[in-house]
Amino acid sequence: MHSRTFRFPARALILLLLGSIMLACDLPFVAGKPPTPTPTPLVRLIRESVLAKNVKSDSQEPIDATNVFDSEQPIFHVVLTVADAPAGSVFKAVWLNAADNTPLGETQARAEGTRRITLSFKPPADQLPPGAYKVEVYSNANLERTLDFSVTRAQPTPTLSAGKRPSPITMAFLTDDVSGLEREQFQVVTIFKPTAIIYTVLRIRDAPANTKLGVTWYVVDAGKAAPANSMVDTNQVTTDGTRYIKFTLTPTKQWPPGTYRAEIKVNDVLDQVIPYSVK
Repeated sequence: MHSRTFRFPARALILLLLGSIMLACDLPFVAGKPPTPTPTPLVRLIRESVLAKNVKSDSQEPIDATNVFDSEQPIFHVVLTVADAPAGSVFKAVWLNAADNTPLGETQARAEGTRRITLSFKPPADQLPPGAYKVEVYSNANLERTLDFSVTRAQPTPTLSAGKRPSPITMAFLTDDVSGLEREQFQVVTIFKPTAIIYTVLRIRDAPANTKLGVTWYVVDAGKAAPANSMVDTNQVTTDGTRYIKFTLTPTKQWPPGTYRAEIKVNDVLDQVIPYSVK
């Protein structure tokens, strides 16, 4: 009688041993697949974040919180409320051009506990040109918030002839969302979707009684969909004081892709023109 040696396959032996170990440790085991690691949760230290034109030096409370600045703004501030931050925590703001994500600069500070901190940015050329921007806010190298903001061209003080008043409009822009208008939190929009509701927003200051403000929207070039320079709609209000005024343009179905303009008048005199497009 000949004796025969039984050879246990090496792969099967390894799987058998691994299964025994995981069974002893009360761990799930799937043959041929390693266990999926549990991801480490992101610890969020930033409770609130807001962009502002200025900040109180004693309390770090934001002054004139907004996400729309004019082109004469010398310094931009993002105020963070941090909560239960461990000692040595680092908070960083990276300021970028939103069009192409070009970095413009960054600021950082260390903080601990629960408090307000301010990260401020002074543009290298003293001013940011009109356009769309954003600031990415990090805590200990973790991206927590991205805040969008816009810079609009500052309205120059007009040279007055005898007996003429300056324009009461201090800012004019287009947007597709006015839900944050009273808090001065909104986004300037120059390219709209075909189904968008288009708002023309005017900020007026010390307008005398019975001031007439009007907006007329025109097609500039929409191909065969509409004649060039044809009027889309017009609206006018009579108002006074210091406030925001919004004019609403709602599509019947969809806006044809193309270029457009909004002409703004004060007391029936053309004050400014805002170009925009639909894509």
